[in-house]
Amino acid sequence: MSARNPIVVRRWDAVPDPAAAYDALFAGRLGAFWLDGEYSAVLDGDPMSTLAADDRPGWGCSILGAADGPLGEFLSYDVETGTLAVRTAQTTRTYRVADIFSYLNEQIAARHITAPCGIPGDIAPGYVGYLGYELKALTGGRAVHRSPFPDAALTFADRLLLLDHHSGATYALALTGSASETWFARVERALADAPTRHVRGPRSPSQLGPASVPTRQDAVVRLAALAVTEEFSSPYPVTPRHDAAAYRARIEECRRDIAAGDAYELCLTTMLTTPRVDPLRLFHTVRAVTPAPYAALLEFPDAAVVCASPELFCTVDAAGWVTSGPIKGTRRRSADPLVDAALRRDLATCAKDRAENVMIVDLLRNDLGRVCRPGTIDVSRLCAVETYPTVHQLVSTIRGRLNPDASAIDAVRAAFPPGSMTGAPKIRSMEILDAREGGPRGVYSGALGWFSLTGTARLAVVIRTAVIDADTVHIGTGGAITIDSDPDAEIAETAAKAAGMLHAIRLSRRPAAPYGSV
Repeated sequence: MSARNPIVVRRWDAVPDPAAAYDALFAGRLGAFWLDGEYSAVLDGDPMSTLAADDRPGWGCSILGAADGPLGEFLSYDVETGTLAVRTAQTTRTYRVADIFSYLNEQIAARHITAPCGIPGDIAPGYVGYLGYELKALTGGRAVHRSPFPDAALTFADRLLLLDHHSGATYALALTGSASETWFARVERALADAPTRHVRGPRSPSQLGPASVPTRQDAVVRLAALAVTEEFSSPYPVTPRHDAAAYRARIEECRRDIAAGDAYELCLTTMLTTPRVDPLRLFHTVRAVTPAPYAALLEFPDAAVVCASPELFCTVDAAGWVTSGPIKGTRRRSADPLVDAALRRDLATCAKDRAENVMIVDLLRNDLGRVCRPGTIDVSRLCAVETYPTVHQLVSTIRGRLNPDASAIDAVRAAFPPGSMTGAPKIRSMEILDAREGGPRGVYSGALGWFSLTGTARLAVVIRTAVIDADTVHIGTGGAITIDSDPDAEIAETAAKAAGMLHAIRLSRRPAAPYGSV
């Protein structure tokens, strides 16, 4: 264990209800976050799941924290001005920082620690938050659109609560300078008062309700302006950046770009907005209605983020192996076993979906090749169908061993923004999309997760996500366009991808509290 900022650990042989633990210890505090680790535990009893235990995606455990400890900080960064604000409970300091990636590299190196044995996933105190899409200006893209939100927002968490739903243990971790007996006593009281969590059983799509897993046909029929259904009429309208006609025109423009040889694939996106909903309430609803491997809540000062992402962007383990799991190709689940099997077969054999996936695999091999040792990059799975409670998805896995002088931050920088959200070739695709989309993506299409002071990291792609400010919910959605794309199908897929979050927003507006009753 390092002499600098070693970790103090307390362990309890029980797992409290995560919602109760979050409410008691972190909700409302500066930079509060909750990375939900129950998803893979839910799969343990799911007879429809095809994933082996070691292959299941997710955070590994629930990770809860805030920037309220003695060493805690909340960081927000603006890429256009190069301004970094560092807040604590007492002060706010502002710096000029040309490159947030370099800043994080320096801070993690200066604070480096060795993880104690036995902690799930080698998780330790460090940085938790998001890197927004407009940070592409630091990784080969251009600074074209300005996000209304910070381009990066991260909590430096000197204290963490880890809930290991598989082993049934709870860990409180704190850097030495933050490991007061008062805090550990507060954690112990909160755990004693919280009900013990019984992992909810698997839910079939029929139990989730038809609006949670909309069919492509339903999305077309109900499409008024990308994803506006009868459920979202006044007084809670959904307003798209581009209506269906405008989005169709942009699809055709992308197809012409591809026909001209400027790109092979373009991930065209748009943004939906709707009036504000309470972030914590929405997160409870999302967890119940649309469980996801990388579900997360960030209750940050400038914007709250409610994420239900299924996609791994990048993980770096203690041995220096970096792994990415791009998703291209999705089919809904069906409660009818025959229909469900047919949907799975269709995804596995669809030439368009496979072509999209392979193009992004090649892109990621190139990205990781800039920071990985020659000969170590391997595609361990190509176009594998993974089955989750609500969808089948086409997923590939790319791995490589980092160069000795490369860090987790370097790996993220090399692959940022996620290739599954840009297109191929990457730099030219981003230039085209800047022109076609006509506005910033903001948090959407970036990365969300954690960087440990031990040098490990795990981040998800920011999709299936709501970003909530003082008045508005912002939901990004889109899809990959190829030369063979059918505009009607692309519009329907874009609407369907947003429908789950919109359904959760509708449920969250009910008078009764949604948690435990959705």
